[in-house]
Amino acid sequence: QLAQDSGAFTVDYARVEPNDPQYRGPDGKPDKAKVDEAIRKVLAEKMSPAALENYDAVIFANTTGMLPLPDPQAFLDWIKSGKGFVGMHSATDTFHNFKPYIDMIGGEFKQHGAQVEVEPINEDKECPACRNIPPDWKVFDEIYQFKNFDRTKVHGLLTLDKHPNDKTPGDYPISWCKEYGKGRVFYTSLGHRED
Repeated sequence: QLAQDSGAFTVDYARVEPNDPQYRGPDGKPDKAKVDEAIRKVLAEKMSPAALENYDAVIFANTTGMLPLPDPQAFLDWIKSGKGFVGMHSATDTFHNFKPYIDMIGGEFKQHGAQVEVEPINEDKECPACRNIPPDWKVFDEIYQFKNFDRTKVHGLLTLDKHPNDKTPGDYPISWCKEYGKGRVFYTSLGHRED
């Protein structure tokens, strides 16, 4: 919608909708083998080192697991060369066994409790991602806790000063940005819910 309204950029998708009819088995449910093959095919087409040269940024919107990227290190090198990466929600629950990816995104999903309403602390009211957030903004979502997170290696945007569910005081980051080589990275753990 932003691309259409502004005309400033275009959007291309590398995704598979598992519930589409062509990926269903005889029982009408998604056929995992068909879905996995379709994912491999679309990622080979859109995320190969050569294909990435057509893009300025990539968004991982609620990805999980070990994505079958044609060349994960080449993808990270592409970001490092001056490109952009946006990770939403479970993008930190992706590539658990690939430390360079975790270093790039800035943290790794550890756990979450029940969905809950929180009032995030806006750590950078001047940042374009945060400047329109009202002072008393509340959000109801699945709030992640992280491992392999180092606040000194990111620029904090949204955080909590207490555990989202049990309210124990502490540092519970929600969103951050960082440089990665010449590239730029933005991550928000929000986005489990459509709303």
